[in-house]
Amino acid sequence: MDHSGTVVIGGGIIGAYCAYELARAGESVVIVDPAPASGASTGNAGMLVPSYCLPMANPATLSAGLASLFSADSAVSFARPITADTLSWLARFVVASRPGRAVRVAPELVSMGARSIDAYERLAAREGIPLEVRRCGWLHAAETPAALRAHTKAANALRRLGVRMETLSGEAARERVQHLSETVVGAVHFPDDAAVDPTSACRAVLSAAAKHGARTVRALATGLIRDGDRVTAVRTDGGDIPAHAVVLAAGHRTTVLARRLGLGVPGIAPAQGWSLTLPADSGQAPDVALMSVDDHVVINATAGMVRLTGGMRFGGDPDEAPPQEVFDRLRATANRLVPSLSAITDDGQKFWGARPMTASGLPVTRRLLGNMVVAAGHGPLGMTLAPATAELAARLLQQTLTRSTR
Repeated sequence: MDHSGTVVIGGGIIGAYCAYELARAGESVVIVDPAPASGASTGNAGMLVPSYCLPMANPATLSAGLASLFSADSAVSFARPITADTLSWLARFVVASRPGRAVRVAPELVSMGARSIDAYERLAAREGIPLEVRRCGWLHAAETPAALRAHTKAANALRRLGVRMETLSGEAARERVQHLSETVVGAVHFPDDAAVDPTSACRAVLSAAAKHGARTVRALATGLIRDGDRVTAVRTDGGDIPAHAVVLAAGHRTTVLARRLGLGVPGIAPAQGWSLTLPADSGQAPDVALMSVDDHVVINATAGMVRLTGGMRFGGDPDEAPPQEVFDRLRATANRLVPSLSAITDDGQKFWGARPMTASGLPVTRRLLGNMVVAAGHGPLGMTLAPATAELAARLLQQTLTRSTR
C-alpha cells in the first residue's frame, strides 16, 4: 500500500479488530474515532455467545416486538412518537422474519461465534496482552414454568444447529451456580459460551493493533471524498486523511456516511441499550454468566464487578439518558435472581448507547466501492463476531486491492 494507508472508521470492537488484522498483515493503518474503545462496544454485557446467533429477525421475536408496541414494560420498546424511519425499518424487519429464514442463516453465525472465541484467546497468547476470556458458559434461568417451556423449545432448535446445550432443574442449576435464587424453577445451560470484560477487551485489541503499527486519530469522520469507484480521503472534523483503502465500521453512523457517497447500505437503525455496573466480590457475584429468561436481563461478573444489561429502545435520540426506571428494573431482576447482590449499596455506573441493528438481524460485511469495505450492523453480537468479521473484511479488502492493481 502507498503512504496514505488504510483508514478504519470506527474504534469500537469491530473497527479495532479489523485494524489489528490489517496491521498484522503489514498494512499501514489509521483508526479514526473521537473516542476509541467507548460506546456500545464497551458498555455491553461482554458475552461471547454462539448460542445467541439466531438472527433477531425471526417469527418469535417479531411476535414479541409487535406486542411491545403496546407495552411500556417490554424488553424491546419504541420511542414515541414512532417515526417514519422506524416504521420503514420495522417493515423490513417483518419481511426478514418470515418462517424458516433465521434457521437457514444461523449456522454460519454460530460458526463465526465459535471461531471468534478461539481467536480472542490466540490474540491474547500471541501478543501477550491482558484479554481474559472466561469459558464459563451461559445459564438462562427461568422463574416460571411457562418461560422455561418456551425457552427450552427455542434451545432445542439451536441444538439442531450444532449448539451444545443442556436443560437443568432448579436444584441442578443452583448446584451449578453460586448464589442462584430459590425462585429459579429450571434453566438452559450453554457450556460453550464465554465472557469477557468488554472495555478491557476493546482496549486490548486496540493495543495489539498499535503494536503492529496502527495509529489512532481522535477525530469524528464526517464524510468521504470519492473519485469514481474509489475513496481517496476520509473527511473529519480535524481535517482530511488520505486513504488508499477504507474500512467503514462506524456502527449506527455507517448508513449516514455511506449515503453521503450515494451508496446504499441495508438500513442500520440505532437501538439504544443500557447497562449498570456494580462493584462486587466473589462472595456476592455468580460464578457463571446468567440471563433471566423471564426479564431478559444479563448478569456477567468479572474481576471486582458485575455488569447488568437488558432492554432495547428503537427510535428517539440514542444519546439521551434513559429513564431511571430502566436501571431500577435491571437491579430488581438481578437482586431477585441472585439475592446476594442486594447487599451492594453502591449506586453503580450507568451506561447507555446505540447498538447498530439491521432489519435482517445479520451484520453487513461486504465491498461498497473499489477500495472500501463495510463492516457494521452487528447489533448485540459485536463482541461475539468481531474476530471472524475482521478476518472476512481484511480478506475482502485484500482481494479488492489486488484486483485493482492488476
